[in-house]
Amino acid sequence: MESKSIMESLSEAYEALVTATMAVIEAHRECSGHRNEALEEFKRRWELFSAACDEADGVVESAKLRVEFERVCVANEGHDDSIALTSLSLAGLEDVIAHLKRA
Repeated sequence: MESKSIMESLSEAYEALVTATMAVIEAHRECSGHRNEALEEFKRRWELFSAACDEADGVVESAKLRVEFERVCVANEGHDDSIALTSLSLAGLEDVIAHLKRA
């Protein structure tokens, strides 16, 4: 998923969470029977927002590791840096970085 799409997803999840929060406040203020429904919707929106945050965090962590990998490769120019970055997992990148730092 590209950065713009992730940011849009995160923004939409945040806006939905704010809307759900306002619904809980309104239901509480009105002492209406919709309080439980509002709380359930808030819980659902909180979980979706949390998932969007986790996804964005994963993208940032991946980018950080790729930059670190490239930095380590430049610092260790004698090593084979032909590994396809796009095919490595986060764990794979961490292993390669650790190996190159030890070398």
